[in-house]
Amino acid sequence: MDGQCQNWVYNKSFYQETLVTQFDLVCSSDYLVTISQSVYMLGILVGVVVSGVISDKYVGDVDGQKKAHRVYAPLSPLLFCSYGRKYTIMSSAVLLVIFGCAAAYSSSFILFMVLRFCIAFCSISCFTTAFVYCETFATIKSSNV
Repeated sequence: MDGQCQNWVYNKSFYQETLVTQFDLVCSSDYLVTISQSVYMLGILVGVVVSGVISDKYVGDVDGQKKAHRVYAPLSPLLFCSYGRKYTIMSSAVLLVIFGCAAAYSSSFILFMVLRFCIAFCSISCFTTAFVYCETFATIKSSNV
């Protein structure tokens, strides 16, 4: 370890505590900030795929389904079942608040990263499902013109 990074003093004039000061993410641990951002982006990636499956109402009739439903059908038992857009928007919004509050009080960095993954998952689920939900109404309204 070099002599530059053995002792440090945090500037607490503006913020009393930050993520970096709470978990000492300096010197040899500064790479954990990048990993935390990568975990967040992974949550967005997983959330965008899974929320599409959850928000589509999945019915057991394989012959009457669209091609996309047949592709996602093997995932449906893993996701318990598909609930629809309203349920997905509301549940992801509630979970987003819960995970956000829990992340603010996380006691370890691993827990913080797990909660950050959940926050990303819920936020992108809420956003993309709400976008598709609004787009459905806009398409219906404009098709009558």
